[in-house]
Amino acid sequence: MLIVVSIYLAIRCHLLQVYNYLRQRNKLDEIKNEKHYSSRSEVIRDAIRAYLSEYEISNFEKGNLTANPILLFGKRYLVQWPH
Repeated sequence: MLIVVSIYLAIRCHLLQVYNYLRQRNKLDEIKNEKHYSSRSEVIRDAIRAYLSEYEISNFEKGNLTANPILLFGKRYLVQWPH
């Protein structure tokens, strides 16, 4: 009986993995077609880029900002202050 239950659970786990894989693949195909990507790989790459950008922004918002303003100009843009 224990062996049958173990086999049943293993098969069920495998079927759930297959189902989740197919569901995710279908979702990737929907995004690919909707956004006119050439492949699922391109969808995944774009998603990773977006995630990393948001991650960097969230880290930036949490931390302190130290900035050094730099002004670049040429001679013709110098303002003559009255003496």
